[in-house]
Amino acid sequence: MKPEEIIQWYNERSGLGEIMRKDVGNALWNYLHTLAEWTPPEPARQNQVFEVVKKNVEVFPCQKCAKHGLEYIEKHPFDPEIGLKDYLWEFHNFINNGLGKKVYGRDILKQYSVVDHECEANELIKGCVQEG
Repeated sequence: MKPEEIIQWYNERSGLGEIMRKDVGNALWNYLHTLAEWTPPEPARQNQVFEVVKKNVEVFPCQKCAKHGLEYIEKHPFDPEIGLKDYLWEFHNFINNGLGKKVYGRDILKQYSVVDHECEANELIKGCVQEG
């Protein structure tokens, strides 16, 4: 099934229409930003996870968002030196701007970080998390 067919199938069966697309869209963005936060900085891993991001963009529940998202990716190739977290922040703001929604500063990314990245790997396994 092609991405546009998946979106059409979803839209035809979604009795809640716009509300459902909004909920799924918000959940998807939360997933993508959290995934980016947890992705190790190594370029090979960043590229690998970016491929997952692209697949998710193809099936955004908002057809307009999916189309604009794929255009953005084509015009702004991912550079692992910039990092997935910053790329997604810029990308999400691009989509929001196109929809007439609020554009956010980098501070918004703090909500996706639960782990203190200064923790050593073995401390992380023991549960080294940020306070408050």
